Amino acid sequence: MHHQQCRHVTLAGNYISRVIYFETHNAYELVISSLSLLLEEVSFTGMFNFLNDAQNAKFAMSNSKQSFDRLMRQIKRV
Repeated sequence: MHHQQCRHVTLAGNYISRVIYFETHNAYELVISSLSLLLEEVSFTGMFNFLNDAQNAKFAMSNSKQSFDRLMRQIKRV
């Protein structure tokens, strides 16, 4: 029986996590510490978009709080 070698490449990584792309299967492995998730491309893209949305929401919340704090400081000076 012939087994095809699965080609893969590490797309990104640091001391705690990495993302590996498996070309043969068009799948991604997300490794965070001892946790490993194997995701099809549509699931990986969905997760990426989900995390990006969360990061954008957090950024918007931070900006809103900073704007509110500036406004309150200006009001107190009047």
